[in-house]
Amino acid sequence: MSRITTLSANNQLLKYMQRGQTLMQEKQVQLATEKKSTDYTGIAKNSERLINSETTRNLLENYNLTNGLMDMRLQVTGTVLDGIDEELSSFRRELITFRGGSQTRLEDVKNIQDNAFRALQSLESYLNTDINGEYLFSGGRVSTKPVDLGLTTLSDLQSKYDGANIVYPTYRDNHVHHKMTASTGFPSNPTGAGYTNLSFNSTANTITTGNLATQVNTVTLTGSVKAGDVYSVNVNGTDVSYTVTGSEANIDAIRDNLFAAINANATISASITAAAGNSGEITLTSDTAGTAFTSTSTSTNLTAVAQIDNVTLANTFAAGDSISVNINGLGAVVYSVVSNDLTANGDGTGGAVAGNSATALNNITTKVAAAINADSASSEIVTAAASGGGGGIITLTADTAGTSFTTVTSATTAGNGTATGTTATDNKPANTDNKAVTVITTANANAFANLSVGSTITISGANTSANDGTYTIASNTGGVITTSESVASTDASDTSPTLTSNISYYSGDEITQSHNVNKTRSFNIDLTAIDPAFEKAIRGLFHIAQGVFNTGGGLDQNTSRTTEAIYLIESALDRNPGGTEPFGSELKSNIEQVSRDIGFDRILIDQTTKTNNSLINFYNGIISSYEDADPLEVYSQLLDQQNTLEASYQALARVRQLSLSNFL
Repeated sequence: MSRITTLSANNQLLKYMQRGQTLMQEKQVQLATEKKSTDYTGIAKNSERLINSETTRNLLENYNLTNGLMDMRLQVTGTVLDGIDEELSSFRRELITFRGGSQTRLEDVKNIQDNAFRALQSLESYLNTDINGEYLFSGGRVSTKPVDLGLTTLSDLQSKYDGANIVYPTYRDNHVHHKMTASTGFPSNPTGAGYTNLSFNSTANTITTGNLATQVNTVTLTGSVKAGDVYSVNVNGTDVSYTVTGSEANIDAIRDNLFAAINANATISASITAAAGNSGEITLTSDTAGTAFTSTSTSTNLTAVAQIDNVTLANTFAAGDSISVNINGLGAVVYSVVSNDLTANGDGTGGAVAGNSATALNNITTKVAAAINADSASSEIVTAAASGGGGGIITLTADTAGTSFTTVTSATTAGNGTATGTTATDNKPANTDNKAVTVITTANANAFANLSVGSTITISGANTSANDGTYTIASNTGGVITTSESVASTDASDTSPTLTSNISYYSGDEITQSHNVNKTRSFNIDLTAIDPAFEKAIRGLFHIAQGVFNTGGGLDQNTSRTTEAIYLIESALDRNPGGTEPFGSELKSNIEQVSRDIGFDRILIDQTTKTNNSLINFYNGIISSYEDADPLEVYSQLLDQQNTLEASYQALARVRQLSLSNFL
């Protein structure tokens, strides 16, 4: 054996060389990844601090992510609020303009009610805004559409709320959480009386309140009446009219004749009594408390009548005679009779005719009428026509009905021909100031006055427990509800139940949620479609839209609603609305304040996000110092390790070449 190296020495050298290869591979990985290690084991002594830094950084990044989503939600909410603000501000301007007018013209009332309904539809759409399938204004019920007015047309609204027997709630408590007992919760005044008692009828499926009012409507007649004017009253679909004769002493005499005609009508007098009120007023009173009725009143003003004067030619005319007609003193129109006028055909043919014959008079009147119509001054006032038939009559009709004129006529003849003027139809100017207005003096505002057809009520705590349950309102007079479901048991004068209705437009909840912008800062998310800022606006819009024109519940006959609605709209928009609260103290939330709150929340998110980004950069620096390798340093170490490894291989090769034979 001539080898100098041994197996043990060779293995030891290989072991060291493999370690060098491993170190070289580690440096190659560090150089490729620019990381000190691919796992925490490689940086064991700093791993705890690294993990803590990464956890804190990730938490801040998660906050930024959720803050970004929340900021998007708030931004959309702000856009919705801007849209609502613009819609309500526009309607407020229209409503103020309407209040400055008569408030009783059909066109004006129709326009403002149409605008109110369109604004309601816009609010419904805005408040049903969703992001990624989640509704913004439904509280915790993000999958439930928060607002459903259940209306497609203004007629639908007015059929549910006629403004007289069924009135849209005027108080928030009734609008949102409507509940009645025997002594509390009267719909038009939450602090007033309740239903007094309930009577259940299982045969008719009705529920009747003991809190009943006797409806009284007042019809007021006004105007400078003239013969031919007509005043009409409609009660429950039955019309009664009175035509002015001109012999009445005053408006009260006309009133007396009209209410006498109402009481003489068998259909109306079976349930309604008419009587004289103040000057020009008729009161219509329901004979049965709690039984509602509808009434409207109209006046038909005398239309303008055009004046007609007749110019009559009589006796015998001869060639050279002249006929003069002067309208309003503007200058006489003079026609001179010619010989052709005294012939059968009026043109010199057909033979002569007598100067007093029907043919001669027809020829002359035709020429006189043509001369008047050809006169520029006279033709602007009247239109002349020959009546024909040999009567010798020329009719002068006023071009403008209701505008009078004067006629002066004369005839200069060689014989006994005459021209006389008479007024056949007197001028009658149009009568425009007559009115008949109906208002509800005492409304049929019974305990059920706010419960619309189609809504549901829940009875609990009834003396007869079988009557407890939920009922759908099929019809409602304000005092008597007919239910779609069967009433289980007849029971009169039950004072025990609690009656709760679902007349609210809102289907969400009122849960307050919280959003954390970081560990220490947060804000509440409690803006829902039931917020007073929206609720007051919806209540005000319904207040205007309810009631059909010229009915007891119409806006034209309840003009105080305009000022009341203006306050509600302004209170919904601004922090400091002007005027007096029409329905007691209102909750103070408004769109202006809500918009500010959202703005503050967005500023908080923006500031916190900027702070979080600074902290994230700081922690990224710390993490980098633990994780990242210095490429230049690693490259230098890699070269050193490469040189070392190459020297090791050379040494190993040289040792293997050594032999004892070389030294013998």
